[in-house]
Amino acid sequence: MVRSEIAQMHSNLNEMAASEGGAYYFKNDYVSAWTAFRDNPTIETAKEFLRVAPAVISIFRNCSPGADLYETNWELKDRERKRKS
Repeated sequence: MVRSEIAQMHSNLNEMAASEGGAYYFKNDYVSAWTAFRDNPTIETAKEFLRVAPAVISIFRNCSPGADLYETNWELKDRERKRKS
């Protein structure tokens, strides 16, 4: 879920920049840490990503059990499962 939310954030930032005639650039260490986490979401890659980009901790928190985003996502998936069965 965290991976999906951060990918969506990147997409939104790129769309916003493009609509304003610009581009959004990320530092190399951010890209490296993000790519490692995106491709292999483990505790270790998450720790490194958070070390490089501590601001994304809010996304991790919001995607944790008990948080609103997590609960909403779970409810939507549950509805989808029920609809398909």
